[in-house]
Amino acid sequence: MTDEDFLKSDWFERFMVLGGFQQIVKMFHKSLQILANKSADSMNKFEKNFIEQMLRLIKIFIISAYSSGDDEQEVMQVLELVRSKSK
Repeated sequence: MTDEDFLKSDWFERFMVLGGFQQIVKMFHKSLQILANKSADSMNKFEKNFIEQMLRLIKIFIISAYSSGDDEQEVMQVLELVRSKSK
Protein backbone atom coordinates (compact mmCIF):
# COMPACT_ATOMS: atom_id res chain seq x y z
CA MET A 1 0.00 0.00 0.00
CA THR A 2 1.44 3.37 -0.98
CA ASP A 3 1.27 6.43 1.25
CA GLU A 4 -1.38 7.85 -1.07
CA ASP A 5 -3.50 4.68 -0.79
CA PHE A 6 -3.18 4.80 2.99
CA LEU A 7 -4.33 8.42 3.11
CA LYS A 8 -7.38 7.46 1.05
CA SER A 9 -8.19 4.40 3.18
CA ASP A 10 -11.34 4.13 5.27
CA TRP A 11 -9.30 3.58 8.42
CA PHE A 12 -7.38 6.82 8.01
CA GLU A 13 -10.57 8.72 7.19
CA ARG A 14 -12.34 7.40 10.29
CA PHE A 15 -9.29 8.07 12.44
CA MET A 16 -9.20 11.69 11.37
CA VAL A 17 -12.96 12.26 11.53
CA LEU A 18 -13.16 10.79 15.02
CA GLY A 19 -10.40 13.08 16.30
CA GLY A 20 -7.53 10.61 16.41
CA PHE A 21 -4.89 13.16 15.52
CA GLN A 22 -6.25 15.57 18.13
CA GLN A 23 -5.94 12.81 20.73
CA ILE A 24 -2.30 12.21 19.76
CA VAL A 25 -1.55 15.91 20.18
CA LYS A 26 -3.38 16.00 23.54
CA MET A 27 -1.41 12.98 24.79
CA PHE A 28 1.83 14.59 23.67
CA HIS A 29 0.93 17.88 25.34
CA LYS A 30 -0.04 16.14 28.61
CA SER A 31 3.20 14.14 28.63
CA LEU A 32 5.19 17.34 28.15
CA GLN A 33 3.40 18.88 31.13
CA ILE A 34 4.22 15.84 33.27
CA LEU A 35 7.86 15.80 32.18
CA ALA A 36 8.36 19.58 32.20
CA ASN A 37 10.16 19.59 35.53
CA LYS A 38 12.60 16.87 34.52
CA SER A 39 15.88 17.43 32.76
CA ALA A 40 16.67 15.21 29.78
CA ASP A 41 19.30 13.47 31.91
CA SER A 42 16.79 12.52 34.60
CA MET A 43 14.21 11.03 32.18
CA ASN A 44 14.12 7.25 32.06
CA LYS A 45 14.36 5.29 28.82
CA PHE A 46 10.59 4.79 28.56
CA GLU A 47 9.91 8.53 28.89
CA LYS A 48 12.49 9.39 26.25
CA ASN A 49 11.17 6.72 23.87
CA PHE A 50 7.58 7.85 24.42
CA ILE A 51 8.40 11.47 23.55
CA GLU A 52 10.40 10.33 20.53
CA GLN A 53 7.55 8.17 19.21
CA MET A 54 4.95 10.90 19.77
CA LEU A 55 7.10 13.36 17.81
CA ARG A 56 7.41 10.83 14.99
CA LEU A 57 3.63 10.38 14.84
CA ILE A 58 3.03 14.11 14.74
CA LYS A 59 5.69 14.51 12.05
CA ILE A 60 4.05 11.78 9.95
CA PHE A 61 0.69 13.53 10.12
CA ILE A 62 2.13 16.91 9.25
CA ILE A 63 4.12 15.54 6.31
CA SER A 64 1.08 13.54 5.17
CA ALA A 65 -1.10 16.62 5.34
CA TYR A 66 1.34 18.52 3.11
CA SER A 67 1.87 15.70 0.64
CA SER A 68 -1.79 14.74 0.29
CA GLY A 69 -2.47 17.81 -1.82
CA ASP A 70 -5.50 18.67 0.31
CA ASP A 71 -6.71 22.16 0.92
CA GLU A 72 -3.97 24.31 2.42
CA GLN A 73 -6.45 25.43 5.08
CA GLU A 74 -6.62 21.87 6.46
CA VAL A 75 -2.83 21.72 6.68
CA MET A 76 -2.81 25.01 8.56
CA GLN A 77 -5.44 23.66 10.98
CA VAL A 78 -3.20 20.68 11.76
CA LEU A 79 -0.21 22.96 12.35
CA GLU A 80 -2.27 25.37 14.45
CA LEU A 81 -3.48 22.49 16.63
CA VAL A 82 0.09 21.37 17.25
CA ARG A 83 1.25 24.95 17.89
CA SER A 84 -1.58 25.77 20.30
CA LYS A 85 -1.00 22.62 22.34
CA SER A 86 2.74 23.31 22.52
CA LYS A 87 2.44 26.59 24.45
